[in-house]
Amino acid sequence: MEVILNWLNLQEAIEAVKRNKGAAGVDGKSITETEQHIGEHWPKIEAKLMAGSYVPSDIKGVENGSVQKSVSFS
Repeated sequence: MEVILNWLNLQEAIEAVKRNKGAAGVDGKSITETEQHIGEHWPKIEAKLMAGSYVPSDIKGVENGSVQKSVSFS
């Protein structure tokens, strides 16, 4: 867990998202907004992740009207 939560590893992941022009996450925040949030709240987030007590916020479901299709490989 320490390797995953290493600040340099996190920065590298953020830079990869920027390089790939990653889209906003399910919370609608851009990578810039996410980076700012992490910068402001990292000590608390890291402590909760290390303790196993981190619980992500609920997300809003989106109905897009698409139909689920099954695929057969016969």
